Amino acid sequence: MSFKFASFAAGAAMLAFAPAAFAADMPVEQPYQAVAPVVEPTAYNWSGLYVGAHGGFGWGSFDSDTVGEFDADGAIAGGQIGYNWQYGQWLVGLEGDASWTGIEDDEAFVDSQLNWLSTIRGRVGWTFDRVLFYGTGGVAFGDVDYNDGIDDDSQTQVGWAAGAGIEFAVTENVSLRAEYLHVDLGDEDFGATPSNVSFDADIARGGINYRF
Repeated sequence: MSFKFASFAAGAAMLAFAPAAFAADMPVEQPYQAVAPVVEPTAYNWSGLYVGAHGGFGWGSFDSDTVGEFDADGAIAGGQIGYNWQYGQWLVGLEGDASWTGIEDDEAFVDSQLNWLSTIRGRVGWTFDRVLFYGTGGVAFGDVDYNDGIDDDSQTQVGWAAGAGIEFAVTENVSLRAEYLHVDLGDEDFGATPSNVSFDADIARGGINYRF
């Protein structure tokens, strides 16, 4: 009787501990951890209206059929307004500017000066996020004073301007640029003689734009 009882007790003990042993062997489920979504940075958008200011230096020459060619240089400063349309990485735009200039000749017997310069230009560029490389070209207008001691006159001349530049967006609304332009205002007759005078110049200028 004691043997049967011992066997029964041993079997009962095994049944009692079996669920605990099975539970100990089961994998423990880890608590769920939410994964934060990855936010991809968006590329800078150059589209829209902008206004700004610029300043720089110009050097070139006046060429008169009566007294010859003479060098000229001086400072330039003004403002611009434009609009950009961006398509992928391509950009097209339209810009107009107006500048006061101190570009004048350095001859003792001739007094010639470009008083102001204005251009209306198209722009085509390629963007790398906040960096824009562009080419530009269009029509140019300038007011030229000419005095060689015989002819003393002022004319508004019309020609062309073309160049290239780079622009960098400092903030969402503000960008800085460096630009080169070649300007050719063609030729006009000055005075009663008359003297036929042409003007062309290279201009290097920096600028700042505010984009709306």
